[in-house]
Amino acid sequence: MPMDCINKDQILNQSLLYPIMSQVSFLLNPICDGKDWRALAGVFDFTMEEVNILSSACDPTMELFKYYESKYGKKVTFTYVIESLQNIGRKDITLEIYKYTNDNNFIENKNQDLQYSVTQVNNFTLNNSYDVFISYAKDDISFAKLIKNRLENENGFKVCIDYCDFLPGYNPFEQICSVIEEKCRKVIVILSPNFNESNNCQTQAKIALSLSFEFNKNKVIPILYKKCEIPRILKLLTRLDCTDPYTSPYF
Repeated sequence: MPMDCINKDQILNQSLLYPIMSQVSFLLNPICDGKDWRALAGVFDFTMEEVNILSSACDPTMELFKYYESKYGKKVTFTYVIESLQNIGRKDITLEIYKYTNDNNFIENKNQDLQYSVTQVNNFTLNNSYDVFISYAKDDISFAKLIKNRLENENGFKVCIDYCDFLPGYNPFEQICSVIEEKCRKVIVILSPNFNESNNCQTQAKIALSLSFEFNKNKVIPILYKKCEIPRILKLLTRLDCTDPYTSPYF
């Protein structure tokens, strides 16, 4: 999404939302000399000592953003991050940010309460903690409901799924982030061609994987519902295969 396709004045002074921060973090954490989170720290005028401290974090990019707000006493805005990413040659990430704002109607909803600081506590509260959150494409809702019913009725698990548990009137992405980070132990990802075409699903998977790395715990359980190309970020994880006639009866 070229920069001139979006009305910059409508978004550049907004604070970055957590889903975007998580995606930027996912793309900047891998070591890439001159183009990873350390290069961004240089643009932020962090000292070598500060970089060394951040390097010990499981998610150094996210800690970088948090430390920036603490050090300078101001929020991380689209303007500054986009300019900084362009300065280190990461236009690929700026395109991801603009794609997110376009796909999720950020501009149309700019007057809503979307200006969250990285360290700001969410205003909404979900009722309870859960054993699992189900991430699925909308066209696969029948299978998601099947998984939900089996987990709850046959195994006694507490399941979080958007149409039952998300509160009306709040940003759904902020609720997803809260659930994945704070409210559930596992995230079931239902893989299918529909999943691969859903930017929402891809973002949810990236958030869950990022938290898995941060806390050294595997939060993600992929279930192959329909044959499809397995997303690159999930290929290394063991998955349940419902398309295999030999294993599906045991599912």
